[in-house]
Order: sequence, then C-alpha cells, then structure tokens
Amino acid sequence: MVIRSDELPDTPGDVSRMFGDITVVLCTLGMLSNPKLEDCGLFRVIPVTALVVDEASQVDVFEFMVILVLVFMDNH
Repeated sequence: MVIRSDELPDTPGDVSRMFGDITVVLCTLGMLSNPKLEDCGLFRVIPVTALVVDEASQVDVFEFMVILVLVFMDNH
C-alpha cells in the first residue's frame, strides 16, 4: 500500500485506523523527517524502534538530526 503524506489523517486515532496492526513502515529519510508524521501522531501509533539506513552517504545531515530529535528523543 502506498500512502502519500497529503493522504495522512490529522489525528492519532485516524492514523491508527488507517494503519491498523501494521508494525513496519518503509519510507525515505526525507519523509521520516517530515513534520506531518509528528503532527498526525504517527510516531505515537507506530513507535520507531529500529531505523535501517541504506545508502547513508546520500543522507542529508539535517534530515538525520530531525529524526533523532523528533523520533528518538521524544520516546525517552
């Protein structure tokens, strides 16, 4: 299933209904650092417990830093 960021619901409850029991989400690092995911509560519904980065040499450092702050720091 492909879900565009503009198709994401606005509330954690709606996100939970959309994703159901899904526990693995594949997305780009740029999308993972998109504030829409935090705003809609996706990280509360499906907490990031592991992050696999492929082609790390292509990663923009800013995107990675946003992920560290939004995803991992908020969970501790």
